Amino acid sequence: LRALTDGETYVDSDPALEEAARDGLVFRKAPAFSKNLQPVWHWLLFLTATLLLFDVAARRIALEFGVVVAAVVATWDRLRGRNAAADRVPEYIDRLKARKAQVGEAIGQGKKAARRFDAGDAPPAAPPPGAGEAKPAPTASPRPAPQRPKQGAEAGQEGDYLSRLKKAKKRAMEEREKEKDEE
Repeated sequence: LRALTDGETYVDSDPALEEAARDGLVFRKAPAFSKNLQPVWHWLLFLTATLLLFDVAARRIALEFGVVVAAVVATWDRLRGRNAAADRVPEYIDRLKARKAQVGEAIGQGKKAARRFDAGDAPPAAPPPGAGEAKPAPTASPRPAPQRPKQGAEAGQEGDYLSRLKKAKKRAMEEREKEKDEE
């Protein structure tokens, strides 16, 4: 082994080994070619380009948290073999229908919806909360109700909006014909 490695021989005695250890002859220095330096600039450049891509994506792409969570949950359920999306659809539709009914009641669907813009109707049955507490009721006499358009045969005589529009159009056409005949 000594001949193969160009090593030295030491006498197998304690004083000789202690003297060799003090002189530093036992420990060999590593040759200079064993150092392995690799450039890391290309790894740093790749890391910088990747981080730049994610930075631009985070600034330009707007993701809604609720949509992302719903997509992750749907994917997770699909991977586990569940069909949870089919169970959630009726629940969502039921909530929409309930909300529609609430809004319908709030704005007074039905008979009140047709008369909603008439100023001559009686005041609402219940005043809004806190309305009576904030201001005392006015003592002035109630204003007279405006006249409503007449119904049926009377509407054609006096004219509702559509009939008056038709008559005006007919008069305009007659006036144009008269002007053409005069020329």
